[in-house]
Amino acid sequence: MAQPKVSVLWVNYNGMHIRDILLESLQAIDSLNYENYELIAIDNGSNDGSYVLIRDQFKRMRCERRLIRLDRNLGFTGGNNVAYRARSPETKYVLLVNNDAVAYPDSLREIVERMDLDSTVGAAQGITVDYSTGAVDTAGEMVDEVLEVHSLFNGCPPGSVKSAIEITYTNGAFAVYRVSSVHAAQGDRLFDNIFAYYDDNLLGLKLWNCGFKSVSFPVLAARHRKSSSFRRYSEAMIYLTIRNCLFLNEIANSRYRKLNRLFPLKIMLKHIGGNPSETFSLSFKAARDGFLMGKKTLSEEGMVDLYKAPIVSLEPPLALLRLLLPGRFTRGILERRIKETINSS
Repeated sequence: MAQPKVSVLWVNYNGMHIRDILLESLQAIDSLNYENYELIAIDNGSNDGSYVLIRDQFKRMRCERRLIRLDRNLGFTGGNNVAYRARSPETKYVLLVNNDAVAYPDSLREIVERMDLDSTVGAAQGITVDYSTGAVDTAGEMVDEVLEVHSLFNGCPPGSVKSAIEITYTNGAFAVYRVSSVHAAQGDRLFDNIFAYYDDNLLGLKLWNCGFKSVSFPVLAARHRKSSSFRRYSEAMIYLTIRNCLFLNEIANSRYRKLNRLFPLKIMLKHIGGNPSETFSLSFKAARDGFLMGKKTLSEEGMVDLYKAPIVSLEPPLALLRLLLPGRFTRGILERRIKETINSS
C-alpha cells in the first residue's frame, strides 16, 4: 500500500547561532525512512548568513524540496502558514520540524502509520528528547484551567512512555497534522497569525472543538534544543507570552477566565529585577494588546470550548496559587493531577 503524501514544514530565522543543529536538522529530514514526502523550507528574511547556509545545504539534499525566502520575519506562525499553503495538492499530512530539532529516521513513518488507523486523530506527536541530555523534553502537552502548559514526562527517560496518550495539543517542535482536520478547524491556514507562542495550543483546542483528537504515541520523534529562536526571557519572549496567553484566555471559556487576567502580574514580577519601569510598560502593553485581540477574534469567530479537550482541572484555591506563586509550590499536587487526567483519558 502506497504511503500517503507528507509535506515537511521547516522555518528558519537568523539561525546561524545554531549552525551545526540547522544542518543536522536538514540532513535528518533528508534521511527520513519514508518514501513519499516533500520538504518546504521557509527563511523568514534572515540577515545573518543562515539563508546562504541553508541554500547551499539544499543543493546537497536528495529529497523533493523547495526553499522559499521571505522579505521579512513573519514569525513561527506566519512562516509555517506560507509553507502550509505551498504544500502539494496530494498532501494528506504535514509534519512540522523546528530548525533546532533533529528527527529520528523512523519517526514520520511510525506516526503516520498509527494516524492512518484512526481518522479521528487530527494531530499527533512522538517523544521529543532534550538535544543534549536525551531525557524527555515532551511526550505531549496538557493545558490546565489557568492555561498553564505541562509537558508530559519532562526529564524522564524515554522508556517511561509506554502507551498512546490523548493530549490537549501537540508540541510544534515536531508534530504531524492531518490536512483535512486542519481545514475543518482553520480553513486555508495552519495557525492563527500570532507570530509565536500559544499557536499550537490554540490549534489543538480548535481541533478538539471540531471532533479531532491530539495524541502522543510512544515513538522516538526528535532531539530538540529548546528556545533557540528567542533568547530566554528576552523582551520579545515576555511580550508574546503575555499577549498570546491573554488572547487565548479571551476566546476560551475557562471558568477562571476573569482570574486568568492576573497572568501578566506573575510574568512581570518574575522579570522585574532588571528594569522595573520597562518591564511594567512592556507587560501592560502586551496585556492590553492580547485582550483587544481576543475581543476582536471572539466577535468574529466565537468561543473556543476548552472543555472539549482533555485538560487538567483545578479547584479554585489551587488555580489562584498557580497564578500567583512560582510553580515549585504546587508542583507535587499538579503532578498527581496530571497523572489522574492521563489515566482517565
